[in-house]
Amino acid sequence: MTILRLFRFERPVFFFGGIGCLLGSLSIIFALPLALTYAKTGLVPRLPTAVLSTGLMILAFVSLSCGIILDTVVRGRIEVRRLAYLAQRPPGIDASEEIINQR
Repeated sequence: MTILRLFRFERPVFFFGGIGCLLGSLSIIFALPLALTYAKTGLVPRLPTAVLSTGLMILAFVSLSCGIILDTVVRGRIEVRRLAYLAQRPPGIDASEEIINQR
């Protein structure tokens, strides 16, 4: 469980993209027989299944969108950490030596 939580925080595109692929696949599996029946008869006899399939596909796109947005947030957080690290003075250099080196 901890690995999944870490994976979700560090690689959100893959985590939420995987969930989106799973939901999208389920949606297609449910929609395929409906599409074949509609092509033969022109009617949709199982309307609740059609609604379920539509809802699953919407959830798949929402999950993928959340993953993309969270990935940009993670990249920004990493960049801020990197800039904070680079702002630190190297060890062994005093402030007086740094002023002399700047002249």
